[in-house]
Amino acid sequence: MEEPVTESAVRRFLRGGSTRNLPTEALAARCNQFIEETSRRSLTRALSLARCFVSRAGMGKGEMALSAYRALARVTHLSGAHAEALDAYLKARKLARGEQPLCARIDRALVDVHMYLGQFEAARQAARRAMAVFTRIGAESDLAQTRVNYANLLHRRDRHRDAEQLYRQAAAYFEANGNALAAARCHYNRANTLVQLFDFAEAEALYRKAQQSYESEGCTLDANDARYGLAWLRMLAGDFHTALSELSSCETIYRNGGDRKGEALCILDRSEAFIGLGLFADGRDAGRLAERRFAKVHLQYESAKASLFRAQAAFAMGARSEARRALDRAMAGFTSEGNQGFLGTAHLLAADIAGTSGPDGRRHLESARSRFARAQLPLWQAVCDLKEASNPARARSAFGRLRRNGAVRKVPHLYAAWQMALGDVMAQRGDLGVARQHWQSAADRLDAVRAQLPPLDLRAAYTRRQVLPHSRLIAAELDRDPVVAAAWSERFKTAGVWSPIPRTGAGQPERQRVEDSLGSLARRVAALAGRVGGRNGERSVANRKTEDRALSALQNHLREELIRLETSRRDATDTIERLVPEIQSISKRLPIVQFHVAEDRIIAFVHDDGATTLHTFEDGPVRVEKAMRRWRYILESELLAERLGGVDVADAERALWSDLGEWLWPPLKVRRECPVVLIVPEGELSNLPWQALTVNGSPLAERHQFVLTPSIRHYQAACGIAVASNRVEIFRGAAERLPHVDHELDVLARLAGSATVTHDPCRRASWPSCGEFRIWHYAGHTIQRSDNSFYSSLMLEDGPLFAVDFRLKSCQVHLAMLASCRAGEQLTMPGEESTGLVRSLLEMGVRNVVAAHWPVTDRTAALWMENFYQRYFDGNDLLDAARHAARVVRGTYPSAYHWAAFSTFGAGG
Repeated sequence: MEEPVTESAVRRFLRGGSTRNLPTEALAARCNQFIEETSRRSLTRALSLARCFVSRAGMGKGEMALSAYRALARVTHLSGAHAEALDAYLKARKLARGEQPLCARIDRALVDVHMYLGQFEAARQAARRAMAVFTRIGAESDLAQTRVNYANLLHRRDRHRDAEQLYRQAAAYFEANGNALAAARCHYNRANTLVQLFDFAEAEALYRKAQQSYESEGCTLDANDARYGLAWLRMLAGDFHTALSELSSCETIYRNGGDRKGEALCILDRSEAFIGLGLFADGRDAGRLAERRFAKVHLQYESAKASLFRAQAAFAMGARSEARRALDRAMAGFTSEGNQGFLGTAHLLAADIAGTSGPDGRRHLESARSRFARAQLPLWQAVCDLKEASNPARARSAFGRLRRNGAVRKVPHLYAAWQMALGDVMAQRGDLGVARQHWQSAADRLDAVRAQLPPLDLRAAYTRRQVLPHSRLIAAELDRDPVVAAAWSERFKTAGVWSPIPRTGAGQPERQRVEDSLGSLARRVAALAGRVGGRNGERSVANRKTEDRALSALQNHLREELIRLETSRRDATDTIERLVPEIQSISKRLPIVQFHVAEDRIIAFVHDDGATTLHTFEDGPVRVEKAMRRWRYILESELLAERLGGVDVADAERALWSDLGEWLWPPLKVRRECPVVLIVPEGELSNLPWQALTVNGSPLAERHQFVLTPSIRHYQAACGIAVASNRVEIFRGAAERLPHVDHELDVLARLAGSATVTHDPCRRASWPSCGEFRIWHYAGHTIQRSDNSFYSSLMLEDGPLFAVDFRLKSCQVHLAMLASCRAGEQLTMPGEESTGLVRSLLEMGVRNVVAAHWPVTDRTAALWMENFYQRYFDGNDLLDAARHAARVVRGTYPSAYHWAAFSTFGAGG
């Protein structure tokens, strides 16, 4: 007597081949069902089961073997092993000979398999065979599904409008007949075509509809396909932060589910996202990895795309040989696939490599245009038209096509390039009013992207990648309305002030992973740097090269984790209409000197009592750079004098500050009676000791007290911090060969009294993560990272505390005193605020930071700190205490190297 086929019977059969009295046909069907259900959660497990099924089927009849090969074919197809899938499907078709409906269903599946293997004629023939059978027997559902497979082929060949129509018709049929899963697959595929056609709103709705259907049916990997599609859409729309976070999550799900193709697609899209951000080294690495992954699963089209992205990144990095080799592989792959759209994209890159003004470049550009005409790819048509818009003979027709192209309005960098080009044309015609409107539209779109990027290397890299319109707007407004020009300079420098990551909420596991990664990075840096200890008596360490592959990999991993964790983001940038009155309001409290560095000049905006004036310093960047080189030479001489004696550079120093002061300060016409001046520097001006500049024989320290800030909005944020706590935290960092540190800390502890907590030695875990504090005082060594200042660090007993560590802290502090070398040194990147430890502390929630611009001696640093705190705890203002400390040190050590090293950043009191 035959037994019913239960799941335990299926497991028993697949495990050991035992059939007992089970009916063969029912067992085969139940095995198929069990493997299909498993594949929705894990392709790895399903593939193992399918291979067991094939091995056990040899003991059964033909029906059992047919079911086994169909199951294996389906799972290998889903997992991206298309060559193995083709072999299994052909074996199943041979066993099904004579059963026309079944053969037709296998043919329907073969459409996709042949397509992925680049066998397009075989795919078309399989589709025709299947549709002929289903039409003859009236199998409408099978016919609709075959049309979906044929639409996949059209989509692959960049015939997106044709494919979208077929997907839409099929979805309507399946929904009318209650086949939710088939309808969900149509919604997903249709969304893919709509993204290519830049109907983002409808595509997003379809992705979400498909995801919901799959999740309700327990189809984890299919639901992940829809999530992956949403990430791709986000990337094209310029929401790189969300896209990278989602791609990372999707990749994990694919990997855990054994979907090698899906995992590789996430790597491929990450390469494209990195290139869009300007992180070309990361884009190249991801392209290389994607190439290898697709080669393993024999996906030629995807491998060619990976080669193309690798070529684009390599070319941007100046690696022309690698770019040409990768481009050759991409062209060969797209040619074999017959994909005109991506062949056109490859020819665009070839035009850039050859130079678009030369004959070879023009030939490649024309080839790209002709191929785009045959494909349905609005994005690349727009890229081609933007290149042609620079040619006066073709500009009019190119602008006409761009106006009709939906991709231009949806993709931020395309929209910005279009608007900038239109603005440039109007400016050439003398219509600056319309030109400004176009440039502002471009700036608004690009700044909306910059505003939502975390402040590590993403925002700065994206800024370097794009040609920003802000310089055009600043130049256009200089004579017409200086305060508007100043507001555009503020917008150029920053897309917004960032707040700390919230400590509560659903992100705690992610936060812990970031903290663990920072700990690993700190241990790696400490191991590479060796024993900390710079020159005897200096609060710095030698600038050792600590980069290696493992360190770079750790930083990249940490960046991905931070992208997932970052939730404090701005979805809109501050408007010029809002910035202008804010600048005017602040200037009624204290004068602001805001600098903007152009290519060959420095523009100084002076905001005072609600009015704005400006002064332009021609050749200013060159002159400041030369002056700072002279100052660095004098610094080296002072360091030598400390150790060797006999080096006198006093006259050279007096001449430097006098030359620089008389050139830079009087033209600004800052009122002498103003006690405090807010400086918003840029470039080398960020590291200038303003109080040391000499005018009429006297340093500016005798006229004014100076407060520095990375941007006006950082100043506003700092002014909004009010701390009621009296808690004082003292952090004794790695301070070997700094004998005066102990006296300095003893003085502070005595003056601060019982509210003091001393961390000696201070470890990474010692540093508070939340709370309010009156003072944080750090004494020890620092390391500055010029390549990425968010990894500049304070050296603690067990390794560095990075600037990026402060992103994870939720503290409010009235004063953060960094009694160490170069902690106030600022690195300025184009289109970005000056960055470093100071900026990270201000963005965490510090009202005032006092830090040194250059290496300071242990002896004079301790003297400065002792006099500062004595004055400060007597009830004097922070700026008064800083001025008093500088005067005392200057009385004994006349060089600015000793007395002018420390500046105040933030609110200034």
